[in-house]
Amino acid sequence: MLVRIISGAIGAIVLVGVLLGGVMAVNIALAILGVIAICEMYKSAGVVKNLVFSISGFALAAILPFLNGNHKNIFGVIVLYTILILVTMLFNHEEVKVEDAAKVYLLTLYITVFMACIAYIRGMEQGGYLIWTVVIGAFASDIFAYFVGVFFGKHKLCPKISPKKTIEGSIGGVVGSGLCFVLYGFILSTQFNATVSYPMLIGLGVVCAAISQLGDLIASIIKRQYGIKDYGKLMPGHGGVMDRCDSLIFVAPVIYLFLIFVGNILY
Repeated sequence: MLVRIISGAIGAIVLVGVLLGGVMAVNIALAILGVIAICEMYKSAGVVKNLVFSISGFALAAILPFLNGNHKNIFGVIVLYTILILVTMLFNHEEVKVEDAAKVYLLTLYITVFMACIAYIRGMEQGGYLIWTVVIGAFASDIFAYFVGVFFGKHKLCPKISPKKTIEGSIGGVVGSGLCFVLYGFILSTQFNATVSYPMLIGLGVVCAAISQLGDLIASIIKRQYGIKDYGKLMPGHGGVMDRCDSLIFVAPVIYLFLIFVGNILY
């Protein structure tokens, strides 16, 4: 338990430092974490044998955060990656099956594109404030769901996937996330003179809580199907990057799309 607390505290300090460090610090950190997360996922799924698959996945993870939300460039890079995967399958058809290529493609885009959305949010106008919604949306839901589930949980949510999760905990995560978003809006308006849309903020908090829990369950089902407990050992007591960032990277694209298509929470 002590090791878990210490490593968690160190991780939190590093996270805060990176988020306060500016756009480039966030991009570099995401590129590094993306490569590590891809490595963890490939190892878990048993797809590290093909060198082209591995190198192209690492390259995609390292490149996407630096594209600054330029949708043309993002689309172009993903198309090139798709072609490379298919061509690799073509020239190695005796060893590489369609199922192998599809597995690599899905897992790679799941991690790299979703994680890069954190960088794109940071690159937006007022991104220094907006990026904290990703952290709050992911971790507030987890924390409230855990404690509400421990003290009040009676009905299992998905016993075959995650036996400890409860319906009560899930509801607590949604409510807690919404409250944390309101608190963050209050801090922004009173301490940083920001104009906040509270209805949008509450709506985003509720959506993030639901998506965060889905992200956690999806990462759990992947681990369960591959028969592993943790994706890695980077953080003692916590596991690897994917173990700690599963909710985070699932929340990021939802917030990014929300800010683009629904509207900003700040004025």
